Amino acid sequence: MGRVLILLAAGMGRRAGLEKQWEELCGYPVVAHTLRLCECSGVVDGVLLGVAPHRLSLGEEVIARHAPSKGLGVFVGGKERSDTVWNAISLLPVGTGLVGVHDAARPFASEALFRRVIGQAE
Repeated sequence: MGRVLILLAAGMGRRAGLEKQWEELCGYPVVAHTLRLCECSGVVDGVLLGVAPHRLSLGEEVIARHAPSKGLGVFVGGKERSDTVWNAISLLPVGTGLVGVHDAARPFASEALFRRVIGQAE
């Protein structure tokens, strides 16, 4: 497994008053837009989805539907963002090269962005 994206969707939306990553945008939950991008991406080999405990079943449904070949799993995030990233690191497949972290409430990432970031990291 070369390049893995950790997609953070465990936030509780304290500032916004709602969990933005699970709101619908153009017919899909916001988080699904990044999962779909990962599924079609030529530079992302796999994606791990971190969710709040009460969203575990929904997370499993969403990753199965929107990233069926690149979804590596869904895991419960931590109390803080850094805890969620740490939880994901322990789940990375052996042989993982680069790891990226993206906020699931930001659905407008693009393949071009992924390519630029990965190009700089390599």
